[in-house]
Amino acid sequence: MERIRLISQGTNLVSSLLGVLRETPQSGVSGRARKLSARDGGTRNPLRSATLTVAALAAVSLLAGCATCGLGGACGGVVAEEPAEVIAAPEPVEPTPVQPPPPPPKPVVPPDDRTIYFDYDQSTVSMSGAALLRQHASYLQKADDKTVTVEGHCDERGSKSYNLALGERRGQAVRDLLVSAGVARSRISVVSYGEESPASAGNNEAAWAKNRRAFIRYD
Repeated sequence: MERIRLISQGTNLVSSLLGVLRETPQSGVSGRARKLSARDGGTRNPLRSATLTVAALAAVSLLAGCATCGLGGACGGVVAEEPAEVIAAPEPVEPTPVQPPPPPPKPVVPPDDRTIYFDYDQSTVSMSGAALLRQHASYLQKADDKTVTVEGHCDERGSKSYNLALGERRGQAVRDLLVSAGVARSRISVVSYGEESPASAGNNEAAWAKNRRAFIRYD
């Protein structure tokens, strides 16, 4: 817009100079010059030519100044300031919630009850004994690095050899139920102590009932 205004002013200046030139009398021109002008048909006038030259130079100068203003960005010593760039503030970032670590897994432990009881002179596992063996089998399936030894025991009645054989059958009955519940046979050992390792030293039915047993020992 500034450049257009200056060009308009230069055009008006040239027009004004031409108007003044038309109105200026030729009194300042010598008689010889007027005669030459009249002889040439009035086409040559030194004063007018000089005035036109000055006006043209002024217009050229003005236009050159406008061009300089347009190219350099300054006109009349005034530098046009560009609008400052507006930088948007960054959007706030919500912190990512930190999830607590999962609780450690509960340790796998075998059942506390490890004794299977038998009736007199029997090697058949009772229903309550079978339910307990299923719990041990579940533990052994989880703790696959564990092995067990089943100990067979008897009360003092009967011969030592008979009780050793009876204790062996009781241990094998426990092993067979563990195998049927999914435990590898290779992880189970059987040993018979007969009557040599009683749980109770009494000489009555209460003591004998505690000695007729199979005990699961984890290795």
